[in-house]
Amino acid sequence: MTLHFLIDCDPGIDDALALTYAFAHPQVAVEGLVASGGNVSTEQVGRNVRGMLDLLGGQGTPWALGAENPITQPLTTTEETHGPLGTGHGLLPGQKEPTGRAHG
Repeated sequence: MTLHFLIDCDPGIDDALALTYAFAHPQVAVEGLVASGGNVSTEQVGRNVRGMLDLLGGQGTPWALGAENPITQPLTTTEETHGPLGTGHGLLPGQKEPTGRAHG
């Protein structure tokens, strides 16, 4: 039986690993991704999604950016822990290029 997933994430180190598992699992079909800021800004998270999809062979997987900021408080990011791009010392394809997508 195939499990169909819509994944809500903020791909930094931990979510990048979770996405890798999801795309590699033979019984999982990733139908789409939604990403909002967390470890880094929403825009950077989108760049990370795009880079992860490129690495994982998921270029055709639909994805969207969520809200740029939380509703009730300012976005607090943690570049000091997760690195300036949110992926520690790892680099992803196109990670420094704008997504050109609007934030939800």
